[in-house]
Amino acid sequence: FRKAQSTIYVEPKDEDVDWDEVSDRVAKVFGISAFSRACVVEKEFSAMNNEQKKAIFQTRGPLLILAGAGSGKTTVLVSRLLRLFLSDVDPTKILCLTYTNAGAIEMQDRIFKRARSWAVINDFDLEIEIKKLFFVDIEKCDFDESEMLSLKTKARKLFSKLIDNPIPLKIYTIHAFCQSVLKRFPIEAKVSPHFSVIDDIDADNTNLSYEQ
Repeated sequence: FRKAQSTIYVEPKDEDVDWDEVSDRVAKVFGISAFSRACVVEKEFSAMNNEQKKAIFQTRGPLLILAGAGSGKTTVLVSRLLRLFLSDVDPTKILCLTYTNAGAIEMQDRIFKRARSWAVINDFDLEIEIKKLFFVDIEKCDFDESEMLSLKTKARKLFSKLIDNPIPLKIYTIHAFCQSVLKRFPIEAKVSPHFSVIDDIDADNTNLSYEQ
């Protein structure tokens, strides 16, 4: 553990960290109120492998990521999006597609929670989060003062920018995205502009009627 100002840092010596144990030890030694959000940030990024960090860091050009279930895909994608937002990429220019509604909701929820926290946390913790997001040393001033001030200003304003934008974040399931395209171009798709998607029960009943 290392104490700086009002923040308790947790610096893992290896990759296998029992964060429940860390939380208990910090609470006993310093008091539960001293367990800073910086620990959460440290946990999130210390758990990432080099491939995950590379995926977040590369924000230009095509990138293919192959990963299995439970490998941290959502965490990587959320961090990648936040890094893009702080790099002046317009959120309305980004399209995210997932397989399930739960996945789309989870990704959007994480983005908004992170942006909301940035609007209210103290400058010291915010600077740590930004440095971790850009993979710079929290001990050193890798950004000059004006760059860090600019990034902190963007981070503070991100939440209001997201919720006030008349165009919401485009995080859809593949099916929902395809449906939105058909709604926009019904003539080209040769479908009624007022079509609706039937649910599984209606689909089964329709198939049964055709068979009869």
